[in-house]
Formats: sequence, structure tokens, C-alpha cells
Amino acid sequence: MAVLASKSFTLFLPEPRALFLHLPRTGGTWIKNTLINELDIPTQQWDKYRSNKFYHKKHTPLPHFGPEMLERVRFVFAFVRRPTEVYRSLWSFTKTRAEKRRVILEEPLQGSWRWHQWKALEYPCCWSDDFDEWATRLCLEYPGFVTRMYERFIGPRCLEYCHFVGRYERLVDDLFLLLQSFGYDIKREQLLTKPTNASVKKPDMSSETRQLILDSERLAMDRFYGENYSTVWYRDSKEDGVCC
Repeated sequence: MAVLASKSFTLFLPEPRALFLHLPRTGGTWIKNTLINELDIPTQQWDKYRSNKFYHKKHTPLPHFGPEMLERVRFVFAFVRRPTEVYRSLWSFTKTRAEKRRVILEEPLQGSWRWHQWKALEYPCCWSDDFDEWATRLCLEYPGFVTRMYERFIGPRCLEYCHFVGRYERLVDDLFLLLQSFGYDIKREQLLTKPTNASVKKPDMSSETRQLILDSERLAMDRFYGENYSTVWYRDSKEDGVCC
């Protein structure tokens, strides 16, 4: 059954007992649509577990699932993207969403509110219609924004939740490699579908801003995009299972 791209859920593949952690702006909606609508792979939709209740949530870190759900997981996978491109995509997505909702991002916040990682992108202390200015503010107010996001979903270095971390820059090849390892009989050509939930137009970026982002996200760059980086297989899921 076809699933809308905008539906908020976490994807679980029951046959390999694999859970997909969807990091924002890393191609996750395309992965879900491809697995469900193009490849027709059996999947389940999981929701966030909190206070004995379930909530629809697309970007849910592993520890937020209930223990009875985690007991079913044998393999966890995710994808990352170069931080400079995550910044560009986040800015474009935030701006487009605000325009659709007719929200003025630079207006002071009204009423009670609490800090949230994604909402921080819209706060008056950060937001600007100029990408370079916005990125500069974000790096100063919340240094290592993407690095912390990666650690939140994937786990700290050497204490990873994930068994596999692919790269957005070779999304098709890494997903094909992963599905082959699960034993699915598919061809690479089946993955050559149109982008989903992609930014309409990403902003230009000055060399100074690029360097500022790289300096702020140097830990993520070193971890996932260092010299001779390759697709990361962290451990043998058959032996270790999943823990958080």
C-alpha cells in the first residue's frame, strides 16, 4: 500500500528485524518511499514511545522507543550527509515551510515555549533570510549543531547505536549494498527513482561561511568524511543485537 511522503513514522523491516533511524535532510523520505512504494518490501510503521503513550514521529532517536519494541530489533541503520549541505538544506526547508504556513520567522516568540533542536533554526537569535547570516548565527549560538544531531541518533564515537551508517552522497549505492546484505533480491536500477522531499532551491554559500561551518562541525567531518572514508559497518548485528 502506498504511503504518503509526508507521513510521520519510523520504518521497521520485520524480516531482517532492521530499524531505520531517519536523520533530517539526509534522504530518509526517499528511502522510505523507495522501500515501500518502489520495492514493495514488507515494513512496519513505528511511533515514538513516551509516558506509556505513542506519538507519530519521523525523526526519533533509538532510546525513545519502548523496551518491548527494542527487543524486536537486531539491526539499526541510518544515513548522514556533509554538514555544509545539511545547513543549506535545513535553511531552504525552514524558509519554504514558513512561507507555506505564513509564519514570520524573525518576530519575537510569544507565550510559553521551550528550546528544541529543530525549532532553534527558527528562533529570532538565529533566523535570517540571508543564508550566510543565518549559518553564522547558528554556528555561534549552537556550535556543532549537526555533530550533536549525529551523536543523538547514531551514538557517541565508539559507542554507536547503529550497525550501518550510509552516506547521502552515494545514497543509491549504499542502500543497494545494505538491502543486498539483508538478502533482498533486487537490482540497482530499481533504486533509480526521483528525489523525494528535496529542497526546491538551495542557497549560495560564501567561502567564509563554508569554512565556518566546517570548523564548527569538524568532529562530524572527521568522523564520517575523513580521508579514505567508507561506508561504516560498526559491528556484527547477529552477535551484538541492539542496545541503547
